Amino acid sequence: MIVNLLNSPSYTNSNLKGKNLADNAIAFKGYGNKVLCDYIYKKAYQLHRVNILKCDVKGVENYFRNLGVDANFEGNNIVAYGCHKAAEIFRKLNFILPPKIGMLDFSKEYHPDAKNAWAVCTLFHERHGISNIFPPRSVIFNKFMHNPVIQINGKPCSLNWENYAYILQNDAKTGWMSTGHFFSVPLHEFAHNLHTHHLYSKFGSPEPAFPYRFNPFTNEILKTLKKPIGVYSDQVKKDISEYGTDTRFETFAEDLTENIIQSIDPFSLTLTKHPFSVHDDNPVVERIVGEIWEGVIQP
Repeated sequence: MIVNLLNSPSYTNSNLKGKNLADNAIAFKGYGNKVLCDYIYKKAYQLHRVNILKCDVKGVENYFRNLGVDANFEGNNIVAYGCHKAAEIFRKLNFILPPKIGMLDFSKEYHPDAKNAWAVCTLFHERHGISNIFPPRSVIFNKFMHNPVIQINGKPCSLNWENYAYILQNDAKTGWMSTGHFFSVPLHEFAHNLHTHHLYSKFGSPEPAFPYRFNPFTNEILKTLKKPIGVYSDQVKKDISEYGTDTRFETFAEDLTENIIQSIDPFSLTLTKHPFSVHDDNPVVERIVGEIWEGVIQP
């Protein structure tokens, strides 16, 4: 991760800073990198699959509500389990949580262009049929009510939460995503929430939204961050992921997600080292991610 982020108040962790955490995390992006990592991931996922089936979804919703987060998983134990684990990591790092977590049928209730997305994080009160139901920085997961089918290795595969882990592993193998870990999607969307909070705290919100000051000119910064990474695409694709080249927002979220995955114990999904001790191989990419975080990258 980026060294200069360590001095950013909203990106530091007072609980972990200065402590000698056991550096025994298995560093892997998911399937396909190392035989040992693949084996450990398979064994860990078998354990988590059992825990997912046992997941008390209502209990997780109450957990979030006690933290001031309005959460409704509509009985989806896979999403609930992943969000709970992601929230525990974010709390350990003193990162802000999204104000609301919910489920929608993206093909009808959100936006047709995002109908096959796993999840989204709202930048502001986006006018995609959800009106003001979801406040800024909300994380919304797809219910996939339209039963989409994708192709993996030339074979049809239903795009749904039951096939979630398998599809993510394939995405990591192809380099599309920075990690194929089964709870990387909640981490990725929580990262967007964190980044948006930092930008709105620094520049103001483009629409009136408590607790941020109103600054319509922030929308120009958001427009820049929604652009592809441009001349740095090849370097970001190699060092982070192909999806990380899609927009500058995705560059940041993909990078932070990968760094967190590389900093956790695969069985407990708890931090064994600070994610900021994980550095990008390319100093140019490291600088770019830092600029994206601060919203100062050139158009």
